[in-house]
Amino acid sequence: MEYSIASLAKQARVSVRTLRHYDHIGLLKPSIRMANGKRIYSDEQFLRLFEIIFFKKIGLSLPKIKGIFLLKDYSKAAAAILVTRRQELAKEIKRLQRYAASIDVTIPYYKNCTLSQKERLDKFRSLQNTMKEVEELQIKEFGKEKIKEGKEKVEALSEEQVEELTDRSNKLMKDASKAIEQGLKANSKEVQELIKRYYDLLTEFNPVTKEIFLKLRDVVLEQRDAYAAYHPKMPEFIYEAMDVFAAEFFGDENENRRDR
Repeated sequence: MEYSIASLAKQARVSVRTLRHYDHIGLLKPSIRMANGKRIYSDEQFLRLFEIIFFKKIGLSLPKIKGIFLLKDYSKAAAAILVTRRQELAKEIKRLQRYAASIDVTIPYYKNCTLSQKERLDKFRSLQNTMKEVEELQIKEFGKEKIKEGKEKVEALSEEQVEELTDRSNKLMKDASKAIEQGLKANSKEVQELIKRYYDLLTEFNPVTKEIFLKLRDVVLEQRDAYAAYHPKMPEFIYEAMDVFAAEFFGDENENRRDR
């Protein structure tokens, strides 16, 4: 069957200008070019055009598509490229799902926030001061070099590693929300296992003492809105559970040297 450029464009739902461009760059040439310049396409070009449209839809560039068609073992090469693109899209879907999850927990923060810009700024500065105190305590207890090593490890994290840590943190907060809904107590085995996971996240790059851990516990209430975005009862729940964990894990004395 033969198609004029107008009929092919109509059936493929692309513009005539697009088909002319594909012809110009050598991506889809007509089977016949009349003396008057009229283009005639065959069923072969018809099918090729739909391949081009598909490849474009999944994110391949025109030069990349043209390169595929020029390969000797075209079908095999196309299959390999599609497998790779499928893997890339899977990663992109995961990334977008992570952003969507972040939006879900951030919406309540802005929806329910009654703080003025100045109050939010004051809270941010207060957090900075607290974290500075934490760092000073870490340096005092474990030495400047060890803390510096931890910072360098954080800075060297790849995007995927940062996303993995974010996933762990979000999963932890979601599990804590479920624990609250189930009515579990702060000193229950299940909740203390959650706080151990939280402790592992906090100490991923630098160890902590009991004093430092309790300072980080206080941050939970300082940053109430961020935790409450997951669940209204989350700030007090995490605070109390961390208090129980500190007493049991570190003991009454500074036994934290186990982390050195």
